[in-house]
Amino acid sequence: MRPLLFRFDVGRTIGLGHWYRCLALANELRCCGASRIVFLVNPLEMPLKHQLSLEKFQYLESPSWLQWDTIQAVLEEYQNAVILLDTMESEVEYVKQLATKAFVITIGGSGDGRNHAQVRIDGMIPRLGFANGFQGKVLYVGPEYLILRKEFLPEPTFMVKPSIRRVFIALGGDTEALGLSVAQALVEVCPELQITVLVGPLADVALTGNAGLVQICQAVANPRPLMESSDLGITSGGMTTYELLRLGVPVLMLPQNPLQEPAAMSFMQAGVGLCIFGNDQKPDHIRSVLKEKMASMMPQEVRLQYSLNGRRLVDGCGLKRVMDIIERVLSKV
Repeated sequence: MRPLLFRFDVGRTIGLGHWYRCLALANELRCCGASRIVFLVNPLEMPLKHQLSLEKFQYLESPSWLQWDTIQAVLEEYQNAVILLDTMESEVEYVKQLATKAFVITIGGSGDGRNHAQVRIDGMIPRLGFANGFQGKVLYVGPEYLILRKEFLPEPTFMVKPSIRRVFIALGGDTEALGLSVAQALVEVCPELQITVLVGPLADVALTGNAGLVQICQAVANPRPLMESSDLGITSGGMTTYELLRLGVPVLMLPQNPLQEPAAMSFMQAGVGLCIFGNDQKPDHIRSVLKEKMASMMPQEVRLQYSLNGRRLVDGCGLKRVMDIIERVLSKV
């Protein structure tokens, strides 16, 4: 099989969705016989290096993958490679150059460069202009191509209960502890709730443990049990949102960046939950909005409809569909 080069970044200011997506796909490809898989990543912090070592994936670190000389040297070493690209703000000219030296498949990320890969696969929920201007050979977009971690592939067991008692909060890697702030505000407006906050492997370890009624967990290998034992998830609108929808857990979204805002709007239009928009993070404002949104989420029939819509949107078969696409591509190129 041709060398498979995964090009993505991960860190304190970059969502972990790229990380989990690429790991899940790389593991599946390896199970299907791919023996030459290499991750081309930015310099990693130790928890992420440790995970790659445990999973026995080869990786090359560089702060300058966007410089053509850097990646060209790797392409010369790995002749006839396929690049699986999942980067933020991919540049058009950069992707065009890559496509002259390798077969490029994009599996996520952002930027207009995605439209100049030979194959674009994007499992994110479509929004205005999402797939306009594609110049490559084949385009696959929509949640049916969502790449989930293996823990989320089995059928869900989540049931919508009469009332909300447990809330799961995960706002990306959350190195700024916003999840804890939201949890503390939620305790003030709904003091009867049990709340779990999940933070990523790069968050300050001093945040983990218990803070009153709030349990804080870090870098849980399999967060599915925490999610399925909750009645509501509060997320940023990224990969954790899709994982919750797969399980049928209704969501309340708090977008953290401009890319997540149109996605959150599309989720609302799909009827899977509600959203908090705006940049006002003052405690009084957060408490006021949370009180309003929680009241809207309380009726069981409302959450049941959100749950059903979420499971229809994310059916858990995306990884298999993406694998089928890649196997077809590799058989032809």
